[in-house]
Parts: sequence; structure tokens; C-alpha cells
Amino acid sequence: MSYTDHFTGTMTFHPTHGHNHVDDWVVFTLRIQDPLETDPRNWPIIGNGAKVGFCLMDYGTCQGYNNHCRTDNTIVGQGAVLGGPSDFPNYGLGGGSYNCSPIQQGISVGYTDIYDENLDGMWINIPPGTCNGNYWIVGEVDPHNVFLESDDSNNWTAIPFTLTLQSQTGGSASISAASSPVICSGQSLTLTASPGTSYLWNNGQTSRIISVTSPGNYSVAVTNNCGTVSSAPLAVTVAAAPAPPVITGGSACEGSSAVLSATGPYAQFTNWYTSTGQFLASGATYTTPPLQNTISYQASTVAKVYDSAYVGPAANTIGTGGYLNSNQGLIFDAYSPFVLESVKVYAQSAGQRTIMLQTSTGSLILSETVSVPAGESRVTLNFPVQPGTSYRLAATNADLFRNDAGVAYPYSVTDHISITNSTAGSNFYYFFYDWEVKILISACESSKVPVTAVAISPSSVSFSGLSPNYYSNSSASVLSGSPAGGTFSGPGITGNLFDPSVAGPGNHAIVYTYSANGCIVSSTQVTEVHNFVGRADEFDYNQSISVYPNPSNGEFTFEVNSPGAIELKLTLVDLVGRTVHY
Repeated sequence: MSYTDHFTGTMTFHPTHGHNHVDDWVVFTLRIQDPLETDPRNWPIIGNGAKVGFCLMDYGTCQGYNNHCRTDNTIVGQGAVLGGPSDFPNYGLGGGSYNCSPIQQGISVGYTDIYDENLDGMWINIPPGTCNGNYWIVGEVDPHNVFLESDDSNNWTAIPFTLTLQSQTGGSASISAASSPVICSGQSLTLTASPGTSYLWNNGQTSRIISVTSPGNYSVAVTNNCGTVSSAPLAVTVAAAPAPPVITGGSACEGSSAVLSATGPYAQFTNWYTSTGQFLASGATYTTPPLQNTISYQASTVAKVYDSAYVGPAANTIGTGGYLNSNQGLIFDAYSPFVLESVKVYAQSAGQRTIMLQTSTGSLILSETVSVPAGESRVTLNFPVQPGTSYRLAATNADLFRNDAGVAYPYSVTDHISITNSTAGSNFYYFFYDWEVKILISACESSKVPVTAVAISPSSVSFSGLSPNYYSNSSASVLSGSPAGGTFSGPGITGNLFDPSVAGPGNHAIVYTYSANGCIVSSTQVTEVHNFVGRADEFDYNQSISVYPNPSNGEFTFEVNSPGAIELKLTLVDLVGRTVHY
């Protein structure tokens, strides 16, 4: 027989009745029924309950506690009752005596465990403004699915429940957005109304959850047990996408990396992608991996929109305190990316101060040394902060004011930041007041533009425009190199022009050299320049041209004696002037 161990969470000792209880055994919620949804676990939540710990034990047999064991109890009381031993094929084959032992717990086949309502650890918080009416209590067992079971689909039960002791006045409706209400063109935003039985949005939609793509003010009328109440409007803004970046490709020798670069107002927010759209990196430049061949990439620009918020006491007037020349600071959590733009400080004397952003263990992330005047001033930091816990904002030899009374942690901006403590405990507030944080509310991306990283090899460098032969009086040729940006060299070369008259007669090697990122590759072609002496009409024909034998039998020799290479056109005519050869 073999077995495996399976981790199933943790247990907590409950001193009120001396038991170890399984943590997170059940979660209770108060919900309002959605007639369009068949699964109660998806109904809107009115109130959340505590996660209950259970001691697993054989409290009694299913037969002894009739109606507690059923084939299905997802809607309370709906399944067939399981009672006698015949309903449980493995009944009596072991167990039957599990209790709340600190060593071993369990529920045997055919047994049940009952956690009576008078025991502690079970409740549901009913939010203010909840009215009398019909609701449902939904309990979910093993919500983290840490226990192995043959059927996990029935680990819940829904019980109808009527509230009768609530006020019937008040009630409210609200809208929650899945993300910032500033969206980019082409994107959608999911809006969810507070729980109710029916909904009517000002754009005519009637579901609880809607998706919007257009700018405007959205509101909803929610009908619930309090009546029909309307929400405050939620403003949705659609931001235009930025123009694509201006991209410059790069090149490098085979086996080396090329650098691609972007320019423009948002160059530092350029995103780099593969040709298939896989994200690679962000920044004004991108260095490719070593190139073995020419590779295509894509790039886009992201225009980021920030909103400013302030957190922490606005001034040092919250209580008593004094100046302190020590290394202390504040502890905070970041729930979303933001920029810590500035803080307010109170200095006893003018001078330089070093302010540090540190990890939870005190390791330095960023620092800024600034000059501060005596008294109150605002210090610019511009520290980018990523989501994380227990960051520290501290100063060395601060000589800055801190409070030792009137402190009330936490100081928070919901969903973004919470200043939770000081490095010396919750009775103190050190140095940094009225934090100004820039919170990212929108990041709109441009369309992607292609860019190429060229791998340079000897075979990839060439040039055109050079003829294999010239005369010394021929016109200059325009040469074109590939890749562009290289230089030409050799006799008769000026820039990208080859001038045969400057090169002179003879064979000449013309070289195109391309250099990029320390890679130098060249291509060479050879041309011959022939000497050009003059035109035929400059000769003494009687002395320079001979035809023999004359007369002949039809075969004769035409001979020209010229001081150099010339171009001639030969025409033969008969005695009456007819052309016989051209």
C-alpha cells in the first residue's frame, strides 16, 4: 500500500474551547438573488462574513442527526436524506472516533460534524444602509480547495434569510469601475452597479455590469429592498492614442548587438516588440541580442497620464513634537505603481539633507541629496515606486521635525498607498509630510511601426554604379552603397562620384567601406580607364588611313594609325555613291 502527503493548509488553536481549528474552512456571504443567474455563488454580495475555522471530528452519525447528511445540500434541504449504514458502502470500515485532537482529526464515512450557531467564529457583517427584505446566506466550504475530494462542485450551500430589524430609510447606489475611468481609444471599461434586483443605466442598459467605450457621465438607478435609488454620475474619459515614435534602425557585425533608438516627446516610454508582437523592453533605446542575421522588430509609444494625490498629515500641527537629528523614517505599502514626486519637511537649520527610498530591510533603492532652507519647504524627489510592502522613506542626520503625539496610522490613498508606521513605532511620525504622489491613471499606446536590425557580413555589403571600362574623357559615375552610410575610396573618388579623368588611364580598385558599432566591412570592384587622345577629324587622313590591296578581289585591309584609342564609324560606298557597308 502506498500513500502521498498532501498539504491542506493550517490550523489555529482556539483557547475559548481548547481546540485546533482548520483555518479558512468556510466563508459566509450575505447576497441578493439575481433571477438571471442560477448559481448563488455568483449573486451580488451585500455583506462578507468571517472565515471560519473548524475542528474536524465525528460529532455524530448521519442516522443520529437526521436531515444533516444529504445527497445535495447546495440549496439547503433539497437533496435526499442519507441516514442508515446502507446509505454508506464504507460505513464501519474505520474511524468513528475522530475528535479535536492536536495530532489527528477527521470525519468518518457516515458521520457528520456540526458547528452550532452559538459557537464563536461565525458572522456576517451587514453594511450600513441595508434594508429589511429577503436575502440569501451562502456558505462556501474549503474555498481555497486545499482538501482532496471526489467531488468539489457541491462544497457550498445557499440558505434563504429575511432581515427584519433593519431601517427602511436610506439606501444608496454606487458604481465601481474595473480600472481608471480614463481609457484609451479603442478600449472598453467595465462598470458594475451596487447590488440590487434590477438596474437601469442612463444609456438604457439594464444589466448590473456594463461595458462602455464612449466618453461621458454614466449613472444607474438600482432597485433593491430599500426601493429605487440612483447613483452619482461616473465620468469616463477617452484619451487619444499618441503618434508613433520616430525610429532609427541599427546594424552590427554578425555576432554583435545592434542599437535601435526612438525620438519624440514620449521616447522614454517606447515599447519594443518582436515582429510578431511579443513585448521585449521599454525605453528610448533597445539593444538587440547578438545578430546572426537581419531581424525585424516593432516599436510603439506610450503616452502616460498621471493624477496627483496627497497622503500623510498636511502639516506638523497634528500634535507635539520636535527636531531630531537621527536616522529614522516612515514605513509604507504601495498597491499600484506611482511616482513619489515631493514631500514637505520642516528643517531646524538650512543645509543639505539626503532622503532615501529603501526596501523593508533597509537596502537602498534610490536617494536624493537636496538643499533645504530653515523652516517649512517642499522637497522634490521624483522616486518611481513599484507595488510592494514595507518600503521605507528615511533620512540620515535629518535635523528635521517629527511628531511624537497625535499620530493616527494609517494614512492612505485607497488602492494606491498606505503609510502604516514609523521605523520607531506607531507613536511617532517622522519628517515627511503631505506626500505628493503621481498616480498612473492611463497609458495609451500608439500603433506599432517596423524597424530593422541589420546583421552585417562581407556578403551583405556591396555597391553599384561603377562600369568595368571607361575612357579618360568619360563622365563621372554616381556610386550607391548598400547598406547606406558607408564611404568610397580609391583613385578618382570624390564622395560617391568616380571621375575617370581624375583617376587616369589604368586599372583602379574602388572600395566601399561600411562601419557600424565597431564592425568594418568593405566591398571592392576594379575598373579600367582607357586613354582618349582625340577625335578622328583631328587626324591627317591621308597619312593615318590605309586600304590595301587596291585594287583587290573583294578582300582588303582597312588600317588606321592613331596615337590612342578612338571611336570610328566606317562606311563603304561604290563609285556611284551607294553604301555597300555600314
